Amino acid sequence: MTLNNKEGSLMVESMVAASLIVVGLLGIFTLISRSASMNKNAEAKVVASYLAAEGIEVVKNIIDSNVEKSYRTKWTWNMNLSGYYEVQYDSTVDTAKEVAYGSERYLNFDKVSGKYWYGAGDTTSFRRTVLIQVEGANDSEIHVRIKKDEMKKLFSPKKRFSGNRGFTVVEMLVALTVFSILLVVAVGIFLSALKNQRFITERISAGSNAGIALEQISRELRTGYFDPSLGAPLPNRATCLNSITFVSGQEAGISGKEAIVTYSLSNGRIFRSVSGGSGEALTAGNVLVENACFEIYQTNDVGNVECYPPRFFIRLAVASKDLKIENPAQSAPIMMQTVVSSRVLPREIKNDPFKCRGI
Repeated sequence: MTLNNKEGSLMVESMVAASLIVVGLLGIFTLISRSASMNKNAEAKVVASYLAAEGIEVVKNIIDSNVEKSYRTKWTWNMNLSGYYEVQYDSTVDTAKEVAYGSERYLNFDKVSGKYWYGAGDTTSFRRTVLIQVEGANDSEIHVRIKKDEMKKLFSPKKRFSGNRGFTVVEMLVALTVFSILLVVAVGIFLSALKNQRFITERISAGSNAGIALEQISRELRTGYFDPSLGAPLPNRATCLNSITFVSGQEAGISGKEAIVTYSLSNGRIFRSVSGGSGEALTAGNVLVENACFEIYQTNDVGNVECYPPRFFIRLAVASKDLKIENPAQSAPIMMQTVVSSRVLPREIKNDPFKCRGI
């Protein structure tokens, strides 16, 4: 008697083919998933790097403010600042909080103001500690540590199956059905992973482009100052502005003369203009800067506020323009925040516009 095994062979072949496809797709999905995780970590590192820079600049501004105050009071440049501290964008020598190493609090994110700080807001996974080490009478070292809690990996317990019983036709049909369902699910997951990969990659690209602009702004503000006589008055303090105008020491070093520089937000892009000239775009056309905020802070010393070095708080809300058009609801911007302390004491400005030398 001859047995016809064609039907059984086709069923087995179908199961093997489905298994190989599922395994292959799951392997690709795993790679894409890991890549997406790495991109998310890269995005977090971008935010963390600017939060670290903010901590250094805040302490530098506090020290420079102490130097200015030492000209007219019995005040030392470091005022016993030594150890581990928690600081935020508006901290002063009086509000910087000394903490024990490892006991620092989590930074919160305020959705209303768009700021990272220790006030009200959603708790983030970032913790920042500033270490101030005094080296001798006139030197100090500043170290900043940003810690981001990592997600714990969950592992499922392994199960071992044993047995040598064969499969019945019904079991094979059920298995084939299950494999078919898994195949459809795997394809769906694969397509979703590809979409998420593109989404995250474009966000990182937008953040990197805005980061380059933010670095340029920071470098120029470090040598910048205000002088009303040159058309660069001191703005209202602690007021969120979408542009900042100042005298650029960097531009003076390049061209040999003082120049008024303005950074502003216009049509979703950051522009830089010199002495009222046409603006030069710093961010790419496919990058959408939804919001830009420039705020000025100075040590609160009644009657002499203008004589302290300004502290510039900068916040950018950055997104990919293409993703924003494609899916506005899921295109939340990357919030980039930092602080820059001017290295120019107002008393050092050539014509002493705020009359600081006589104080």
